[in-house]
Amino acid sequence: MQIVRTPLLLSKVDKHIGTMLLLYTASQVYFGKVDMVQGREIYMTIGDRVLIIDGRTLVHVCPV
Repeated sequence: MQIVRTPLLLSKVDKHIGTMLLLYTASQVYFGKVDMVQGREIYMTIGDRVLIIDGRTLVHVCPV
């Protein structure tokens, strides 16, 4: 049985809005500036692109 820690990880990301973060998901690693957290979606700027990352796939959050 896997324990889902999504609310804990999303609150960690929410505290670091506007800063550079490393977000580890189940399949990829993202490095960029977090712009907004809305529900379970994380809006992150990487260069000139905005990514929408599903917060349910988060494994680890690391501030840079």
